[in-house]
Amino acid sequence: MGSLTAKPLGMGVVIGKRLRLERCGKKHAAFLHNCYQDESFWLPYRDAETIDKLTDRLEHESQSLPQHLNRIEWVIIRPGDQTEQSNDFPIGLASLLNFQPKHNLAEFVLGILRPEDRQVGIGVEAALLVLDCAFNFAYFHKLISFVYGDKTLSQKLTLGLGFRQEGYFHKHLWDQKRFIDVYQNGLLEDDFRANRRLARLSQRLLGRDITEHQVNIQLLPKSEFKPIQQKWRDLLSPNSSPQTAKSLPQVIFSPNDFPFAKVLENNFLVIKNEFLRLSQQDLILWPETSLYDQETTSWKVFPLYKFGKKETTNCQRFPETTRLVEQVPGLRTVAFSCTSPGLHIKPHVGYSQDFLRYHLAIIVSEPDKCGIRIGVRVEKWHEGKSLIFDDSCEHEAWNNSSKDKVLLMIDFDRPPEYPFIATRFHHKCLVTPPNI
Repeated sequence: MGSLTAKPLGMGVVIGKRLRLERCGKKHAAFLHNCYQDESFWLPYRDAETIDKLTDRLEHESQSLPQHLNRIEWVIIRPGDQTEQSNDFPIGLASLLNFQPKHNLAEFVLGILRPEDRQVGIGVEAALLVLDCAFNFAYFHKLISFVYGDKTLSQKLTLGLGFRQEGYFHKHLWDQKRFIDVYQNGLLEDDFRANRRLARLSQRLLGRDITEHQVNIQLLPKSEFKPIQQKWRDLLSPNSSPQTAKSLPQVIFSPNDFPFAKVLENNFLVIKNEFLRLSQQDLILWPETSLYDQETTSWKVFPLYKFGKKETTNCQRFPETTRLVEQVPGLRTVAFSCTSPGLHIKPHVGYSQDFLRYHLAIIVSEPDKCGIRIGVRVEKWHEGKSLIFDDSCEHEAWNNSSKDKVLLMIDFDRPPEYPFIATRFHHKCLVTPPNI
């Protein structure tokens, strides 16, 4: 298989050299049910669901983001012949479970079902992909892992991934009609970054060093800003080579490539007039400011769709807007977003590369005093005009005008013709201070 293409939490697929991780979905129900019924495998996570209930649950959960489920689960797939995808077969499960946002940690679980697959190093490659997602995309501070006391080989392999044994609990879990001892292990991001064995392993198995520290330019001395910024200017220059331009991840997209954008722009005044009927009391606080380490009462929204679920009562108050936005393919989230004068939304990243974000500027009284930085690009809003971008790239926004700024904000499924390709520049250089 070719070079590694990895997508962070929320992604459907993470691709390695000899395998791929697919987020658990309806098509994997039979394999998961088999895993759950096997008493020698996935012991603490077995589920007593019938296959029909499991199928229904997987279909429902596939519409939700991992952050709202507090977990992400993958099936480990060994590809068959590239010309015969039907030969692909599942060999195990991998998960990040029990997200704890306050403490920025999750539980790491991985298992290979068949003994013959455990002997060829497939589990190590799968584990490296999960660690890559956990520390380089989800930005967890720590992973924990529990291993049954009688699984000495599993414990040895876990320690080989850089985990440290932090405890041993006697007769801690009840399973198979007995109490079972359990190892507790932990892996801090700092230890992950410093682990030379993981660096060598990932270089050999994945073709790159997953422990390489991601540059947070905001923490660099100012003298180091300009070389990185100049590198981006060179890449973004019209004179850059076609090969260089192709290597740059696309984070802003032309509205002309999305027919629904023209429909919304043509009906801008209809949408604006419906919004103007709202009062301030109708708006609610943006519910996820804590994810940006930012508590504020200056960012409010009025939702019409939440992660694919229609807010029927709200939509009844916006019949024309609802009719228009329901023409957006892969519609996920729709809300009017209102930010007060003086608000600066701190740099942050969105949930997933599986979606793109659309803005229609509804009220922007002073365009020169409002803006959004997406990677190294700074964009302005103009009333009645569209902006489409990948919000998994770090971005921040500000309203330095004297009046509220209002946008119609839509998340929709990323079309297949715009695949996400992770590059070193996407990982390391998309953060640039706006004031230099």
